[in-house]
Amino acid sequence: MRQNVVKKLAAVVAVAAISALGSAPASAMVQSAAAAPHWRIFFTSAHGPSDLTDITTAGRSSAWAAGTNSAGLYLMHWNGRGWHQQTVPGSKDCIPYSVQATSASAVWVMCEWAVAGAPTAFVLDGGAWRRVSLPDTATATAAGDSDVWGYGAGGSCTGGSSPTCVAQVWHWSAGTVTTFSLPGSVVSMTAAGGHIWLLADTHPQTESGRVTVYETGASGLRKIAAIGPTVGAFPQIAASSARRLWVLGEGRGAHARWAVYAWNGRRWTRHLTPRTADFGSWGFTYDGRSGVWLGPYTHWTGRRWVITNPSGPTRRFELMFIAPVAGTSSAWAVGFNGARPGSRAYRGLIALLGRRP
Repeated sequence: MRQNVVKKLAAVVAVAAISALGSAPASAMVQSAAAAPHWRIFFTSAHGPSDLTDITTAGRSSAWAAGTNSAGLYLMHWNGRGWHQQTVPGSKDCIPYSVQATSASAVWVMCEWAVAGAPTAFVLDGGAWRRVSLPDTATATAAGDSDVWGYGAGGSCTGGSSPTCVAQVWHWSAGTVTTFSLPGSVVSMTAAGGHIWLLADTHPQTESGRVTVYETGASGLRKIAAIGPTVGAFPQIAASSARRLWVLGEGRGAHARWAVYAWNGRRWTRHLTPRTADFGSWGFTYDGRSGVWLGPYTHWTGRRWVITNPSGPTRRFELMFIAPVAGTSSAWAVGFNGARPGSRAYRGLIALLGRRP
């Protein structure tokens, strides 16, 4: 069923102008890498080539990491004692792009196929795996055990130098798909506490740097707040179950700086990243407390920046996505060793920051 209208509920928060944003100087609040905890390799794949490209947690004794090996889907599970490989029936040639735990006993693995095939999810629920066909998109996020939102290539833009764009957002609920239209182009999506938040670029063709946050619900999409025009390229969003939001964006110009914009329900505050920050463009996620991780090496605690670069004079490994363990100061991350990608020596690995959960 397609609905070419965005459901706008009553409470719409006004646009927060960047000129009104508070900005905290980064240099006075950075904990150096020498004083901060460091990552250590906790698990490395026994056989290569292999990849581990995403990770999720559902508490101290449940975490999942997904990637690929020669058979396709390569899935690891932490049960509180160790990491163990899991077999998923029917997943040969499935290339995962996301793994998401919606509860301690339920996990979604979002896949594309190495050969032709519709986007698919493998869902662990009640101790057994089942296969779910998703709409034609490669970007999906689970809000619950039978509740998924996504967006894809179904949007369009019209006009000349200042085009008007409309994105197509879909909701899968127990096998039923509903589609909504959203102004702009969706650039990022996140889940927390059974809710989904979308980040939409209002004018993607002109790279205006102005984005708007929407929250999903059973009746559609609700506009939360707008931010811009200095968010810049590759913005990302993170959220907490208490509905606190963070947006990561890169400023414009020759001396542009990355910044985290924090939403407390009333206004945005801006926190410039340290010039020594190393976070790439992946892994932006809520830390389970009062801040966010900008990938595995840069952490905004809500009060200060902490840099957690790997120790040693050279990097023998590279980390990508991170999964903080709720209720602790520990976190898991996935990455790979220093071998040439595709070679037999190339291995996926899992690293740990802090104490073993």
